[in-house]
Amino acid sequence: MKLIDLLKVMDKDTFIFLSVSVCGMRFETKHSAEFYIEHGDELNNKKILKVYVEDGYLHVALEG
Repeated sequence: MKLIDLLKVMDKDTFIFLSVSVCGMRFETKHSAEFYIEHGDELNNKKILKVYVEDGYLHVALEG
């Protein structure tokens, strides 16, 4: 499943922590689902590796 597929079925006001690992470094950001749909051009086509909830927030790990 790609990130855009998940975002399309979510409430647009839900905040999501999104992480990507590149060269052994993990980068993470928090924005609303609507923000990722509108501005996540390159990220939206990445495959989802893991989805989990921590401290009441949705976390999505993407392939690097």
